[in-house]
Amino acid sequence: MLAKKYVNFKTNNMTPEKAWEAIKVIGWGTETTDYREAAENLRSLLLEDQIAELFDFCQDRVAEVQAALHKNWLAHELECDGWLSDDGFYDLCCHIVGTGKDSYEKAIVTNQPPPTITHEENFMYIFQPIQA
Repeated sequence: MLAKKYVNFKTNNMTPEKAWEAIKVIGWGTETTDYREAAENLRSLLLEDQIAELFDFCQDRVAEVQAALHKNWLAHELECDGWLSDDGFYDLCCHIVGTGKDSYEKAIVTNQPPPTITHEENFMYIFQPIQA
């Protein structure tokens, strides 16, 4: 469960800044890559409508990362451990977004995953138990 102190997200609309802060507080890639634990953190942090807004925000950021990395992925020139299947490529892009704004921006600018990224699980899975 989320043990950190955080801004009270439940009082205001979700803005891009709050979305990135929520992602940071969830701790994907730093505190956990267990999507069940992260989903619990998410539920304790946000209201249901904010969770839906965060889901949409993340989907849009994942699409942007996919667009930025796609050419290098097709050319087998992504700097990561071995070749990625299409599913693995999607998981990597989700993981990049889940690790936060800095990783996202590095991927967009360099068209490569940040060198510290080793994805273990798909960040977007945190929404499955909530969306079901």
